[in-house]
Amino acid sequence: MLDDWIAAGYKRFKLHHTALDKNADFGLQKLFHDDSGKRYYITVYVYDRTRYPGYPWNEEAPDPYGFMPTAQFHINDEAAFFNVEMNGKFTLAEMEDWFNRLWELFGKPYYRKDE
Repeated sequence: MLDDWIAAGYKRFKLHHTALDKNADFGLQKLFHDDSGKRYYITVYVYDRTRYPGYPWNEEAPDPYGFMPTAQFHINDEAAFFNVEMNGKFTLAEMEDWFNRLWELFGKPYYRKDE
């Protein structure tokens, strides 16, 4: 539910309706950091399902929103980077855990280290 994302520290923002916005209705974003600096941001594209034909698709209690989280991991001093999107059914905690595991897998690349 949308309230769960807000309660977990995600900030809502407006999209500019460009191709980069992935046709989402609005976005959410949260910074993950530690004492060394900024690790990564998780940006979530949010889709208002009530606008789609056939909603609620015969589901008993469908969530009116769909969420597609994404993060970018910079490798080799930002010369190369990975954009990672997550889709499907998952909890917010599972999603954050997966992105943290990916950060570790990529060698813990910081978005920006504190100086």
